[in-house]
Amino acid sequence: SLSHFVVNFGAADGACASRDDWNFDPANCLAAAGAAAVLFEGNPRWFPLLWERFGDRANVSLSLAYVQLEQEAELLRGFLQSVPGATGDADLLKMDIDHADCLFMEEALKVVSPKLIHFEYWPLIPPPLEYVQHYQTSKLEVGLYTEPRKYVQGGEPSAGAEMSGCSLSAFLRRAPEYALAAVGPEEALLVRADLAPALRASGWP
Repeated sequence: SLSHFVVNFGAADGACASRDDWNFDPANCLAAAGAAAVLFEGNPRWFPLLWERFGDRANVSLSLAYVQLEQEAELLRGFLQSVPGATGDADLLKMDIDHADCLFMEEALKVVSPKLIHFEYWPLIPPPLEYVQHYQTSKLEVGLYTEPRKYVQGGEPSAGAEMSGCSLSAFLRRAPEYALAAVGPEEALLVRADLAPALRASGWP
């Protein structure tokens, strides 16, 4: 049964939006429909809109700061204890922080066992190759987009970046209790292994 609780790492402006919009977000859609939620967002640009959309919701908590990897699990445990309707059996965990996302997913899975996991992956590194961005606390806010071009991409130093995020194989390796339910050009959906037979029986492609 559904728990009507979601966890969203990278809630942006909090909008649900439409499938083709840059800010389409299934976790925000569920929260907007009434589900309890913990919404993580570090970019101050989006704080006013998040407060406008969810500030009066007792069953939605906003974590408006860049979360450090080593503090993530403890922080999430605290929200599970304080948010009305929160449970480890979340319906959806969404990861989109553009910084070593698979490592943040791995930490979150120490606390919650969501039915579904939705994430963006780095599409230029196909399975079975595994790529994981090097986690850097100092880069959580500024990102890597002005760093010298080196290591993975190669070439002379110039405006560029180490590739952010993780490859699809890196996500799959860090979620051994999950099966791949759907994959697109840059996004994928995992289903918890105990629910995969029911999903197949439903006619899911």
